[in-house]
Amino acid sequence: MSYFKGSHKLWSFFLLAFFLVPLANSKTYVLPHVFEQKGRISNTLHAYDAQILITYTGLLDSGGKVDVYLYDQMTGLPVVSATDDDVCNPCSESVGRAGSRKSISVEAEMLAKGGFPVSQNGGTGTLSESDVHAIAVIEVSGDTDRIVVSSEQLYANTGPMDLSIRESPTYRAKAGKTGATKRVFVLPHVLESSGKVSVQDLSFTTRVHAVLASGLRESPTRQSAKIDLYLYENTGMPMRTDEGVDVCNPCSQDLTESNRTYSVEGYDLKKAKGTSSAARTSGFGIIVVSGDCDDVYLDYYVVNSHTSPFDLAVFGFNPVEVVVNSAVVGADVAMPSLAKWFSGSPNPTSSGMNFSLGLAKAANVNLDVFSTDGRKITQVFSGNLQSGAHVLRWNGVDGNGKPLAPGIYFAKLSSAQGLSVSRIVVAR
Repeated sequence: MSYFKGSHKLWSFFLLAFFLVPLANSKTYVLPHVFEQKGRISNTLHAYDAQILITYTGLLDSGGKVDVYLYDQMTGLPVVSATDDDVCNPCSESVGRAGSRKSISVEAEMLAKGGFPVSQNGGTGTLSESDVHAIAVIEVSGDTDRIVVSSEQLYANTGPMDLSIRESPTYRAKAGKTGATKRVFVLPHVLESSGKVSVQDLSFTTRVHAVLASGLRESPTRQSAKIDLYLYENTGMPMRTDEGVDVCNPCSQDLTESNRTYSVEGYDLKKAKGTSSAARTSGFGIIVVSGDCDDVYLDYYVVNSHTSPFDLAVFGFNPVEVVVNSAVVGADVAMPSLAKWFSGSPNPTSSGMNFSLGLAKAANVNLDVFSTDGRKITQVFSGNLQSGAHVLRWNGVDGNGKPLAPGIYFAKLSSAQGLSVSRIVVAR
């Protein structure tokens, strides 16, 4: 009996030690897209508010400290107010047992430092207060393993209590360089409609932001990277305009320390290549980052206008990084399309599906199913197919014969001549 009592005390000691013993290290986080407009959501219609949330889960009074630095998303210079004062360079908060949760409001910090800067509208010549598009670098010190940093974007729709809230992605900055020269990300859901959400109700669009965060807290490093964005329909074929022009195959931009951001909207990309179809388009995207890719961070989300262009819902998604050379696309993302058509049916599926495809000429092909993080789930087919139409059956299980968990997966049809990718959904 005394043994169990002693064990109970010992476990209590270890549990107490876990909460009380701080870890002496520091961590750095990056928020790739902080968006702020003048006007609090509590009293202003159609206003955006950005908040950085800090939560301490330990029991120490000392806790730790969080320093937030805001930099202009394009130039990398500190964000300044109307009086040319740095807004957050840094903004600091301490957390501990006496105050386990704190928040930093970008608007409150801007107003405290002199207000939003004023710019001239090029079309009307009128003056208006500028919106803030920033990169946030967050440095955490003290008991860092028990300090959680997150961010949220709030939007006031038809009233101060009618809110749309999106959690913005917060990335842990890499402690050192991996030496990678290419990284591949999947955007699992891209949704577009014929109207622009800022002018038309009942519309959808997808927005993508990629930022280069190198050299913000250190001396300039002269790093650069390249973004290649590929957009596909659910069938795995490139997303196209009504005129049959590929929308992004790829859309590309170089990122440098003087031009740090690639910020695009799907509607604008389609419109630039031709007329936008009245039909709603659903698909997925692939982003290939090359060059100094360790310091590139991504954010993407879908915006839906409801009863008016100002009644919005914002759906945040996390770009999923996949392993180059073993992923859905990997190093061969830029290969030409293999099939004239390639899709699975029924989609979504609960038990399996038939993959329908058409080949222009005979080829030795592989048909594999991958998870969104690049893990190969199973091989459906491997062998030679003649030109023409084919149907390949997949029974909905992995390589061990177990049914797949509900979620999004990708089917990859590949050969030496090219590849085609199709998104599939498993629903139980």
